[in-house]
Amino acid sequence: MPLVGGGGAGNVAGGNPAGTGTGLNYLGEHAYAYSGNVTFGTGDYTSLLNFTTGGTYIVGYFQVSSTSGSGVNTDSRILLNGEAIMQNEYGSTGPTAPDAGNPTYIIVPPYSNVKFDFVSQSGDLTFQVMFTGRVYA
Repeated sequence: MPLVGGGGAGNVAGGNPAGTGTGLNYLGEHAYAYSGNVTFGTGDYTSLLNFTTGGTYIVGYFQVSSTSGSGVNTDSRILLNGEAIMQNEYGSTGPTAPDAGNPTYIIVPPYSNVKFDFVSQSGDLTFQVMFTGRVYA
């Protein structure tokens, strides 16, 4: 049974079920995306995750971690269909670097584009983002 509109295997969105990347992967009734280590710098936002869902909705959460240490200066944002639905600043003007123990929960509607972006205010930084969720028809 396809989880994304169209037909064929449940992973018709073109994800990579064996690795990392910006796309969404489906496995049975679950969906996941793992960015892996992404290094970004100052300037424009860099997308660590960027995926579009099919004809199902997903109840899930994001977890963020960093290998750059605490006190880094960075901004993150989650965009749903091009609109920022959550934005955080970390570092000297906000909380310390994101903690993987504090997930951000979200319901992703069908046929929606989701982006998780970062921009640095402190030079090159390395972060990781993962999304895991349950798929509902």
